[in-house]
Amino acid sequence: MRKELLLTTIIGGLVALEASRWAFTRKQREFIRQRDGQKCNFPEHLNGHKHECGGRLEVHHLLPQGYCQKLHIDPDFVTNGITICRNAHHTVHPDMKIADAELAQGDQDAYQKAHQKHNELMAHGEIYWDPSWDRSMLATAVRNTQKVEAKGLIFPNKYKK
Repeated sequence: MRKELLLTTIIGGLVALEASRWAFTRKQREFIRQRDGQKCNFPEHLNGHKHECGGRLEVHHLLPQGYCQKLHIDPDFVTNGITICRNAHHTVHPDMKIADAELAQGDQDAYQKAHQKHNELMAHGEIYWDPSWDRSMLATAVRNTQKVEAKGLIFPNKYKK
């Protein structure tokens, strides 16, 4: 079982097929972290917001996985990922911060409930994340990608063996 699949199954209760099909591979995440300078790339002071940078670095999908899946788009393309800290990730997905707290209190279904709510919102044409920083983060991802591609670095293909 792939490490990402196991981790997602343990902490998220997500369907295993989704985890293996709709997640950046380890090599892709490493590429994005390296491209982004191994630091949080969340935009500071945008819309008067300043987050407290902290927690582990995570690769965030700018267009969330479930949203892409609904549109039949593979979400794991190079400019759809950006390195941000856990605190910033919770700013974009505040419901996941709540799910983390509920899991810590013993609710083993917390992530499953959050993802069910995502699906309900999408069914009504609504987004389930805070898009306030999407354009700024996309611009950063594109700029960082163009810089590393000019040096000859290539984003790993997840389907290539």
